[in-house]
Amino acid sequence: MKIDIQTSTPTMSDAATQPLPSRLGGLIDAKNISTTFRPTNAPVTGPSSPGLNRFDAEPYRTKSLKNYEFEIRLGKALKSDPRLVDIARRIRSLTGAPDCMDAFAKHERDEIHSLTHIGGAHELSEDGNALDAHVLATLIKAERAEYNIDRSAEEYRGRPYIVNLDRRLCMFNAVESKDNIIAPWNMHAFDLEIYKVTQPEQYPARLVNLIADRWSKLLATKADPDQFVKNDLGLDGLNARTGVFHVLSSLNESSRKTLLCDTLNIPWSTEEDILDENDNCPSSPTRQNNPLGPQFRQHKTGARSNVVRDHDPSDPAVNKWVENAIEVGKPVISGPSGHTLRYLNHYAMCKEMVRYSKEGVSDWPTLAEARLVMLANLMPPKNHHSFHEIMLASVGVCDGSENLRYDHMEGYEELALHPIGLEALDSASMTPSRPPIHPMAKS
Repeated sequence: MKIDIQTSTPTMSDAATQPLPSRLGGLIDAKNISTTFRPTNAPVTGPSSPGLNRFDAEPYRTKSLKNYEFEIRLGKALKSDPRLVDIARRIRSLTGAPDCMDAFAKHERDEIHSLTHIGGAHELSEDGNALDAHVLATLIKAERAEYNIDRSAEEYRGRPYIVNLDRRLCMFNAVESKDNIIAPWNMHAFDLEIYKVTQPEQYPARLVNLIADRWSKLLATKADPDQFVKNDLGLDGLNARTGVFHVLSSLNESSRKTLLCDTLNIPWSTEEDILDENDNCPSSPTRQNNPLGPQFRQHKTGARSNVVRDHDPSDPAVNKWVENAIEVGKPVISGPSGHTLRYLNHYAMCKEMVRYSKEGVSDWPTLAEARLVMLANLMPPKNHHSFHEIMLASVGVCDGSENLRYDHMEGYEELALHPIGLEALDSASMTPSRPPIHPMAKS
């Protein structure tokens, strides 16, 4: 079977039925493979295997897939918890984010209406009580221009990574803890958009299979596939038998974006668990954002919009986080989460400021609860980030009292320290494939 972590939840026996290289060969013609992959009949045993994405090498692939299956169940439990919806709503209110569409500035309302590919945007525009809508409203407030730093300020003169920034100027991209992999600023190129990939081996197998399948289906709709490649794509020297990855490598970036994102619709979700979306009736006429159909979640996903870079000779942080993920066997989806960092930093700052006022913050949600909100907002089956990527981004966030930690990277113990997390673990662990929970986590 093909790996497609969006569309199915394969059992471990299903996932291991064939060695990965032969499965690639079954999807991509020999001419295409000859210059993009170097398949072998031997099992893949390490990251040095030529032409293979590092995250598809064993034993990491099997271990991470098992954890991914668990995270789907975990994410479903979290996203459906009404207590987290309420916590997200309270954080939105406590931090001063607009509480309804009319409270946003006009340019912000226009932006929300344009975010048809973002989870929660529809619910936000309709003033719906949805976790993703509350998170999106809070982030829109946190990312306002008033929170951007002045790169020319004296305090940044000795920090070249700030002076040279051309984006991510929001102050909540700062990382105080050296233990956070994103430190000292959210500036690392952990991933890149799928249309910016120039070497096909950078695609993980799940995207290789998906792109090849969609390409085959597209060609099947064309009366003359060769003329489509030649005339519509403007590739005189190629034909439909060339293979999609030769085609992609022959296109410029703009044309690759059009083909992958607009024609093949690769980034869009094919997850059918839509219960947390306010308009969750598949036959509803308003479910028209996802071009693949109303039965799917109505947003794009990080897992299909981005490709994680497995090394960077100029940035040790990229290499360090990849090595860590492989070592602990945690799923890799789209890299350490900048959204998590900004959301938690913003909430922590607001909470710390109010802490010293007469009102106090005794009734405010904890940072651990705010982190649970981000897990519910981003984890599979929404497929924007994995548990590991969210937790890594949270390390060291502090509100003057509570300091977030991530001490048990090989497991999911941190969740068991909060009743909501513990219940989600129990819900996700109804099958024998449950990752072990350390005894200390339940003490």
